[in-house]
Amino acid sequence: MSSPMQYYGRGSHMSVDLLATTKRVRKNRPDLFALARVRETSMNGEGLVTTVEKLEAKATPLRGPVRHRLSMQVERY
Repeated sequence: MSSPMQYYGRGSHMSVDLLATTKRVRKNRPDLFALARVRETSMNGEGLVTTVEKLEAKATPLRGPVRHRLSMQVERY
């Protein structure tokens, strides 16, 4: 018996499938995600610090009525 949520093969396959699923949900339901500006800093061996700013998609929490409606729906995203 197979399950639709079961992953086969290596552990890296799960990461690839999870990334594809996340990308599909972000595309179909952009209201569940908000862009956030993230600042990353790094230092090399000589002590030179570099700062990079980028936008990341962060999941937004669902409110009660929306969460209930989402749990009762039949269609899949």
